[in-house]
Amino acid sequence: MQLLSGSVLARELFHLVLCLFGVRWNARLHRLQFVPFALWLCWFVVIWLGAARNITLFPDCKLECLIALSMFVTVTLAHGIILLDTFLQRRTHRQLELRLDVSRLEVQNQRHVLLRVSGVVVPFLVVHSLIVWSKIGLASQWYTPIFWFASPSDWGVQLKMIAFLSDVLLANERVLCVQQSLKQLTRQPNHGRQSPSVVSVIRFKEMYRELHHLFVQLNFAYGSSLLIIFIVLFFNFLFNSFWLVRHTLTRLKSPVYIYIHLGCLLNLGLLLSATCWHCQQSFNHSRQIGCLIPKLVNPMGSKRYNDLVSEFLLQTLHQRFVVTAKDFFSLNLHLLSSMFAAVVTYLVILIQFMFAEKSSQATPRPEKMTTND
Repeated sequence: MQLLSGSVLARELFHLVLCLFGVRWNARLHRLQFVPFALWLCWFVVIWLGAARNITLFPDCKLECLIALSMFVTVTLAHGIILLDTFLQRRTHRQLELRLDVSRLEVQNQRHVLLRVSGVVVPFLVVHSLIVWSKIGLASQWYTPIFWFASPSDWGVQLKMIAFLSDVLLANERVLCVQQSLKQLTRQPNHGRQSPSVVSVIRFKEMYRELHHLFVQLNFAYGSSLLIIFIVLFFNFLFNSFWLVRHTLTRLKSPVYIYIHLGCLLNLGLLLSATCWHCQQSFNHSRQIGCLIPKLVNPMGSKRYNDLVSEFLLQTLHQRFVVTAKDFFSLNLHLLSSMFAAVVTYLVILIQFMFAEKSSQATPRPEKMTTND
């Protein structure tokens, strides 16, 4: 009971933080929910004016400067789009929240959900706390104002991803409950005219249909945001990999910078891997449920019963639990491998640009030849 109350308190605190960052809509706050959106709008105006002022101070922007400015623009713009999408999809988020509240009542063991979400939240908090602490302790660089301007948006984008992951985990736990119940049904004796009742098959068909609607609503609520988030996290992972390689090869910076970028890569890699893994598990669970249904067939049973089993099997074949980003791509392990392969490809290109820039700086400019009359 104490663990359950602690998990409820942690979930409510987590939802409050998400509401403050504007990445989740909570209807219980009523009109107070509009306050974070207005504050973030003012914040975006301030940081864009500040960024424009800092850009004018550095007219000769090199490769590292261009990457920092590109990351700032990408992260802040993505956070603004996520805020707008959350505001427009507030009714869908409310319906999804009601469905997930029903799922929490049906899920018997919520400890797994809490531990898995904590396994992503704790590294996120540790890494970003160390980054902030190191930025305060180290000497100020030219990109320090840009870092402070972009950090809240970076946190908001990753918190949106963690919120999506927590909803997927809860949906998967409900799928596992249905799968376990179906396994128990298939273990019943199925010989002669003894078979599970028609009512049981109809009940499981309705449960599977509700689960499919849950994933459809999950895609509809997070689809646009997921598309933006994966683009931002891809560039974030790529640029941090470039800075890690640059600081390791040149050794111009303090070793603390290497640890900072290494921590960012570990945090982003864990977040991307956990999300793609659990979305892949959603699809795998739907396939496993489909593999259990043929065990319900009884040749000696009634025609109505076998027709219901056949319909149930067709339903599982056509209604898979697939998580997509606005139907542009599916979230699975294949996407994860493709992203890492693309990171390696573009990282090699950036390293080539880095060496080309160094060679151009090291090559002395030829002096103009003067001719004597």
